Amino acid sequence: MAGSSNRRTLRTGVQIQEGWAVGNLGGTATNENLNAIHCTSSSNCWGVADNGVVVYWNGSTWTQDAFVAAENLNGISCADAANCIIVGDAGAASQRPYTIERVGGGAWNAQDNSALNINQPLNGVFCFAGGTCWAVGDPDNAVNERPLILYWNGANWTRNNSNLNINRALNGVTCTATNNCWAVGDAGVGATERPLILYWDNLTATWQRRNSGLNVNQDLNAVHCFDDSSCMAVGNNGVSYFWNGANWTARNTGTGENLNGVWCTAANSCFAVGDNGTLLQWSGGANWAAVTSGTTENLNAIHCPNASDCFAVGDNGTVLRWNGTSWSSTVTPALLRWNGVTWSDATSLLASGINRDLRAVTALSYTDGWVVGETGGNAVAPCPNNRARIGRWNGSGWTCDASSPSNRNLNSVSAVSYNDAWAVGAGGSIVRWTGAAWSEQNAAQAITGRELHAVHALSATEVWATGRQENQGGRTCSSPPNPSAAIILRWNGAWSCQNTGAATRRYRAMFMFPDGTDAGTQPDDGWIVGDRAGDNFSIFRWNNPVANQWNNQSFLDATNRERLNSVTMLDTDGDGLGDDGWAVGRLRNNNLNLTILRWNHACAGGAATGTWTVCSFDPGAALRQHLNAVSCVHARECWAVGNGGLILYWDGANWTVHPQSGGLPGAITTANLNGVDLIGARGQPSVAWRENFP
Repeated sequence: MAGSSNRRTLRTGVQIQEGWAVGNLGGTATNENLNAIHCTSSSNCWGVADNGVVVYWNGSTWTQDAFVAAENLNGISCADAANCIIVGDAGAASQRPYTIERVGGGAWNAQDNSALNINQPLNGVFCFAGGTCWAVGDPDNAVNERPLILYWNGANWTRNNSNLNINRALNGVTCTATNNCWAVGDAGVGATERPLILYWDNLTATWQRRNSGLNVNQDLNAVHCFDDSSCMAVGNNGVSYFWNGANWTARNTGTGENLNGVWCTAANSCFAVGDNGTLLQWSGGANWAAVTSGTTENLNAIHCPNASDCFAVGDNGTVLRWNGTSWSSTVTPALLRWNGVTWSDATSLLASGINRDLRAVTALSYTDGWVVGETGGNAVAPCPNNRARIGRWNGSGWTCDASSPSNRNLNSVSAVSYNDAWAVGAGGSIVRWTGAAWSEQNAAQAITGRELHAVHALSATEVWATGRQENQGGRTCSSPPNPSAAIILRWNGAWSCQNTGAATRRYRAMFMFPDGTDAGTQPDDGWIVGDRAGDNFSIFRWNNPVANQWNNQSFLDATNRERLNSVTMLDTDGDGLGDDGWAVGRLRNNNLNLTILRWNHACAGGAATGTWTVCSFDPGAALRQHLNAVSCVHARECWAVGNGGLILYWDGANWTVHPQSGGLPGAITTANLNGVDLIGARGQPSVAWRENFP
């Protein structure tokens, strides 16, 4: 009935499950460096990357193609939506140089180039509408060190460089017509040498040098022509040259960064991309203008299917898009949602301003939770610019909180109620939510200036935090004259250091059980884990009734020892002590096994052991990733997440790779996942909450 509402009471063990996993910017279906892109329309783009990865844009999402080449892929060009050529590094004898073809909209297939007696990388390719193509690459050692130029007639590749007596690499090629093509490449050795620019002379059917007017000795990496009398070439150390139909003349880019890609949407309108997130716009005249890209990743290529739609790609799967007015990332923070049956991509529930890597999540109920992440520019209101992104779940979407006070990355968040939450991060940042706004609690880093990795709030008067060891005097956990000490902070209205018994080390995660206000009056328990010490796992346990200190639970394991990133504990018998728990961490030092430890039980269960057991396993080459977070609903259901979109599930007997994990055909994301939280006990076995719903 319209306007009606109901109320339900939810208790642990009977509530409908819900969970969240958060992570880094993702969405290109790859973490590989993207080297080139070609779009035949705004909803049909192919990108190519290192390690043979091919990705596809359908207008709304990126997916990785099933085909994986044997070599790094460097260039792509499509004659039309159904026919494309990809070029890459030199392959084996039967596949040299490495080229891939897609015909008639079918699958990608490696071409057999064994007839070519050359084994050099190809760096760029251009295909005409009729299906013929030019490809350029490194010098061809088999034919007098000439730059590699190949021509595709629709059936075979043939060399076309016999007239060139130049030992230079060619990096890019473009054409406006079959009789108007340009190729650019490296500069020669010596002060009088100039960058290599070649022009296709249709009359002589040869490539000829055309580099008059170039006055610097820098490599050129890319060229694009809008028409016969307007071309732009860009290269190393910010060099840029414009062809006006008669001469090449320099254009001032205002940067010393290497420029790797260029595209012109009009005779007086071009974009260029380069290292360290460099993005430039040219609107005619002598100078380029810098544009904020919102990334520091190297940008390697750009392609515009029309004047108001451009895609720029770069390292670590970076993809930016121009909408005719501004640039933004097609890559959004990873946000996955669990409904008790399946994980789904929930990035559409994020406010547009939450456009940075997310590092942690906490869920209080179906209508209340927090995510925190990195700081940075390109914020969209109400997100404050260059402040850590903080988002809140209201049952239908994640909204951006305008009061975020920290200009440091936030690593962890924990909440005890609707109006009481804490987050910690880099530079000693400690921020608190009190129902109306977030506020900084560590002004001038008086408590610590070191990075805090974890916070666990148990009540309005009981909060714990830990992080990187202190190295400055005068801070809460320092011990002059030697300030080096473990950072373990406890708040009960004021912050104090509670690091007695804990070794000086970087601790990356903690889990605390409800705690008494004075030592020894209640069962109290807590755990911290972190960077290994030699061949020891670093694990310490808080035991308040015994001397108000941390007890060393670290153990020697020269085969398995690795950094631990997350720990969780369950109190299955209700005595206030953790009797079943997990810790996860970096990929084991042999690069084969995932690091997973279990407390108080053998890996598959059984009687209490009072010790930690190594439960690592090898999920296969495509799934070997660092684990970053673990969370349990109960002893028979836990989740662990990690890099590359890795998702593991514990069913009470075994850890298995979830079918929706990165590295599998059903992957939701390949972004690094940094945090996971499920609605469940989380150390509060009798918790209940009520909420209204339509």
